[in-house]
Order: sequence, then structure tokens, then C-alpha cells
Amino acid sequence: MSAYREGREPVRHKPLALLCAQCAQRRVVRNADDTFVCERCDLEQPVFAVTPLPSDPVAKEWRGLPEGMAKTTVEDLTAFAREMGITEPAASLTVACNGLGVVVEVATSSGHPVGVDLRVNVAGLPPVTLRVETKEHVDAKRTGLTVEVQTGDAAFDERVFVESAAAPEDLALTLASPAVRRAIVTVLDHVGSVELTELGIEVGLRGEGACAPARLRELVLALRTIAGAPRVLSPSTEETPRRVNVARAVLFCVAPIVLAPLIHALHRYATFSVLIGVVAAGLAGLVWLVLQPPLRRLVAGRSRSHLDFAMLRGVLLGDLFVAALAALLLVNGAGDRSAPRHVELVAYEVGYDSEDHQAIVYAMDGPEKHSFSFDDPQRRIHLPATVTATFRQGRLGFPWQQGNAVVHWSSDDAKGK
Repeated sequence: MSAYREGREPVRHKPLALLCAQCAQRRVVRNADDTFVCERCDLEQPVFAVTPLPSDPVAKEWRGLPEGMAKTTVEDLTAFAREMGITEPAASLTVACNGLGVVVEVATSSGHPVGVDLRVNVAGLPPVTLRVETKEHVDAKRTGLTVEVQTGDAAFDERVFVESAAAPEDLALTLASPAVRRAIVTVLDHVGSVELTELGIEVGLRGEGACAPARLRELVLALRTIAGAPRVLSPSTEETPRRVNVARAVLFCVAPIVLAPLIHALHRYATFSVLIGVVAAGLAGLVWLVLQPPLRRLVAGRSRSHLDFAMLRGVLLGDLFVAALAALLLVNGAGDRSAPRHVELVAYEVGYDSEDHQAIVYAMDGPEKHSFSFDDPQRRIHLPATVTATFRQGRLGFPWQQGNAVVHWSSDDAKGK
């Protein structure tokens, strides 16, 4: 067994928990023996199995169709139930596979069947999500951003991405068995990911053929094999580095800090030009690109680093854009030394915002269109109307309105902006 025991030496000092491959009896192994004998069924078996035992799932219990669910929608699951000895339509079965119960049940959405869920309730497995490896995962590992547990099984390591906050040595122990690795690959042939938790394993099949009996049998055996994987009795967690937590806290705290001056700037110095937003996005993007390498180095080193990196770089880009836009608006407005230009514009349309009880007056200043909002709960403003406003050129060349505009119609007037 030396061929697949390699790489698990760092965790040999920890007590291991296993499930008997035949009857699912729990057993604690406190030494480095290659095999152990089950106390219930006397089966001698390897601690790290090479192949799973043949299985013949049998029904333990079943649940009929909920009221209102058409029998024809689960006819394929009924076919699987018949193989288990159930002759009536069934929505849920618990089948015993080598002594361990695997729940197979119809998955519903708004009362309508959408597929099949399979679940094994077994405690102690390290929390881990196993996915089909993508180009994103490969690139993250190649650049050193993500460091993934490697089993030494090249076919498995190239096919499966191991994503977890569990200690690497605990994961290496659980994945040490070739039988467990093959079972994981089998499950991933049917679904995009399989999640192991401290309470068990669950996968969902969707789409055509989800209820095929042969497919369900294969998954039942694979899940039973994974459920019997070794796991440490005292698991440990790979703690998120303090620097990552600090960076996350700083970036999220910066958001409200930079938002306050932006709100002030939009209230006092809002410009008519959308170009200022493009300039702010460009400036934010340049700074964001410069900060990518140090941010990558900051979070690198764990199997979930690519997720932290994606989240932090998104928050960083938002913070930078808000800060850049606020700075441009304040410089353009507060630093403006141009002479005020007082204009009287003729309105060509009046709209109404029923939610805010405001009249929206549209007017032209040469080729430029402007809109002004005025409180008008009684809907009195109407055409013909004129708007008096004060415009300034802007320190950076982005025109903006100074103070409130005034609308005149007939002999009445009202103040607004």
C-alpha cells in the first residue's frame, strides 16, 4: 500500500475515524496499520482502500408522492424504486448501500419536480467543495495565487479542484484513498460540484435523464464510498491570514467614507456632462490596475485565494470609482473661478413624478437640453413656463448649475433645482 500512502505522513499522529466498507460501523484507528478489522462484521479491510466493495443497494424506507404531484412526472424515479422492491410511485427512498443509508428523493420547485437529490447523512468529513477544474483554477494555480492540496494522483489532480478552508493535512487524509478519489470523479461526471460538510454529502441531478435507474445506482455507490473516507477526529481549520481580514475590513469601511463626499458633491456641484463619469472610471481603472499585483500577493497562498481576490478587487474598483468621481466633482465645482451665467430658458415640456410629487420641467439652452425638478404636490406647474437658472463653466470644464432654479408660469412661481 505504499503507493498511495505517500504524502499522508504529516497526519499520522492524529486519530482517524472510518466507516466499515461493508456495514458502515464507525471505527477509530489510532496507529499506522495498513488494515483494520471491523468490530461488527469482522471484515478485514485497508485503511486507505484501493477499490470500493461491490454493492447492492436495498430499500430501507420510502415515501409516496405528495398530494397534487402528477405520477407521470416521476415515472423514472418509480422505475428506480421498483428495482429497490417498491411497486408504487415514490418521491423519496432511503436505500442501504453496504450498510449506509443514502436518501434519493425528487427535487421540487414551487411544487413541480425539477430533478433528483441524493444525500448521505454522515458526520466528521472536512468541509470541502470538489469541482471540475476550470481554466480559471489552472491560471490561479499557475500564477501562485491559489495553492491547492495535491494528492499525487495526476489524473485526479488535473480533473478535480479542491476548494476548502480545512487544514491541508486533513484534506490530504480524506483524499488519500484511491477508491474515494475515483468515486469523486464518478460523481463529477454527472454534476459540476460535490460538497462535503460536517453533516454529510449532497448532490443534485437536473435535466433529462436525472432519474435513470442505472445513473442513480452509480451515484449511490459513489456517495457511499466517499462517505466512508477517513477523517480526523480533531479537525483543524486553515485560518484566513490577518492581512486578508484587514484588507477586507479596510476596503469595506472605505466605501461609506468615500460615499459621503460624493453625495455632497452631487448635491452641490452636479454637472450636466456625463463625460466626468467616464474620466472618473478611467482614473479609477488605472489605479486599480496598478494595485492588482500587490493585492494578489496579499491574498495568495490558499485554495480559496482566487475567491478572496475576486471579491476584494471588485470592492476596490467600486471604492476607487466613487472616490475619483467625488474628487472630480469637488475640484470642478468648489474650485470654479468662472463668472456666473444667469439664463432664462423657455420650457418645452412638463412631466410629473407621482411618487415624489415633483414636476419635471424640460428646457433648452442653445443645443443643450436641461431638466429641472420642482416640488409641486398640487400639480400646478404647466406650459407656457420659463426657468431662471445660474450656470458656471467648471474648473475642469464640466458645466454645472449653481443654486436653485426658479420656474415661472402664468403669474405664479416656485423654487426648485
